[in-house]
Amino acid sequence: MEKSVSPEPLELADEIRFIDRSDVQDGLALAHEQLQALNDDYHNLSIDMNPHSASDPYEQVTLFTIDSQPTNRASAIAQANAYGLEQDSRLDFSRQSIKNRRVILSQSALGAALDKNKPQYMTSYMNNNHEVWAHPLFVGQQQTAAIQLAFTRSEDSRWNLPSSNDVEKVFKKHKHSLGKVAKSLAMLSLDTRSLSKSLELQPPITPDSFMISWDVVNSSGDVLSSRYPTHERYLDAFKKRIQADVTTGYGATALDRGDGEHIIIPISGNLNDKDSIKLFGQQHINPLVDKLQATHDVVAKAYAKTISPTIALRVGVGNFEANVNDFLTSQAITETVKKARRRQGSSVAYTTEAGRILRTK
Repeated sequence: MEKSVSPEPLELADEIRFIDRSDVQDGLALAHEQLQALNDDYHNLSIDMNPHSASDPYEQVTLFTIDSQPTNRASAIAQANAYGLEQDSRLDFSRQSIKNRRVILSQSALGAALDKNKPQYMTSYMNNNHEVWAHPLFVGQQQTAAIQLAFTRSEDSRWNLPSSNDVEKVFKKHKHSLGKVAKSLAMLSLDTRSLSKSLELQPPITPDSFMISWDVVNSSGDVLSSRYPTHERYLDAFKKRIQADVTTGYGATALDRGDGEHIIIPISGNLNDKDSIKLFGQQHINPLVDKLQATHDVVAKAYAKTISPTIALRVGVGNFEANVNDFLTSQAITETVKKARRRQGSSVAYTTEAGRILRTK
């Protein structure tokens, strides 16, 4: 009889958190150092342009890295503020919506500026109280990062913005050192699918999709019995109808959950305009919820002699991005599932934000 051989124990290398790596910390330190030097010059330039005012319009400079995954995202990895503004309400928007976050390039003046590759003043898409100026940073021919300045608009009629030429002159003074920062970020990005996610930055605050989640109510009795084949066929039939009538027609993505799905519907329109999002939701999502329920009723009726399936519908809204396995993820998924656990039954339930947008009253 052969003697059994125990497998050798696996030796696993210690997992090192990306953000704790020494080269990552060195790269971030370099970014902050060079950005602070740039900030000093822009702060002084704005003061020089406003000699008769106790304050001036300059707020801050932000360094963005351009993400390869997810696409159409840029991430604010470092910021430096004008001196004396650290506790000022003028920075509230940046603290809430920009700092340590990703932004959607197609919905930002930063994205428009980078597309044109021509530094110029533009009114912010995300905050109409901001006048912004952006400049891309290249490594070779690759646009890997960018800096963006923010100025407060029209708070004081005596305020003067520095000319675009003067802003450009300051940038050129720091171009070489900023190039080193861009190169450092490009090197770090080679080690990860998504530099912004590896740096553990927050997702965009801007919602880009609604989600309708459905699941079969109390299905275990059918699944764990001789009725399982009928239940399985019913699910296949319903999901097929959803694929034909909803997923394709709305450009949606369906995440299969076995006895249910998360259906993610991209929002078309201006994502920075709450009225635009509300109009989209009320024109498309509300009717879609009704359509899903009506479609289910038709499919369920065909199987009613053997099983009597009902579904619960939950509706959420948020920002969705692909993970390492190319599945869409979002805080909105967890929020919607949590809503389903708190509220049992077959009625439609809404997360707080989805309800605010979609309910007409």
